[in-house]
Amino acid sequence: MYYYSLQINTNSSMIAEDVFKIMDVKDAILDKHIWEYILKEDIIDEHIDFIGIFSRLLKIKIGQLEGIGICKDMISIWYNYEYDGQCNIEFNANELKIIGELGITFCISCWQK
Repeated sequence: MYYYSLQINTNSSMIAEDVFKIMDVKDAILDKHIWEYILKEDIIDEHIDFIGIFSRLLKIKIGQLEGIGICKDMISIWYNYEYDGQCNIEFNANELKIIGELGITFCISCWQK
């Protein structure tokens, strides 16, 4: 199983509420000081362009987020991957360029079934 998340860590529940309103994502989760939007992908599903989805969302909203005190170092994209036997992850140059241009943290977490 794969799942991807866009996380915004805040320093107060009041700012977290503001992030929730600004981001305006139906399936987002707000847990204390962390806003999170999760996309899940099963092995049988087609690949989800999570980098494209998250980057487009951030490009639209980053000005508003900065306006309430959210810095880029408070934003991260997570690639979470459960594997069997061997873990191999690959990103093309364009995907890495997009993440680099956003100036946010990219995290990878893998664990064996």
